[in-house]
Amino acid sequence: MANGDFEILSGAKFAAIANRASDFINSELRLGNSTDEVVCILVRVAADYAAAEYGLDYLEGLAHVLRESPKLSQEQGQ
Repeated sequence: MANGDFEILSGAKFAAIANRASDFINSELRLGNSTDEVVCILVRVAADYAAAEYGLDYLEGLAHVLRESPKLSQEQGQ
């Protein structure tokens, strides 16, 4: 993915990382932080890492992948 070759990740690696992220979010919610606060901070930190590693164009490509995600499209009624 480093060169803009984006894909929707799946499989065991995706599940393991997604579960750890979900566990972290849930623990923060139990501490009284709002979903908005937690998600915004996580996205900002992830974006900083990605931009430092791959550049700002990577973030634009990633945003496109997220917009095209089947689950997100269904939730937005598209």
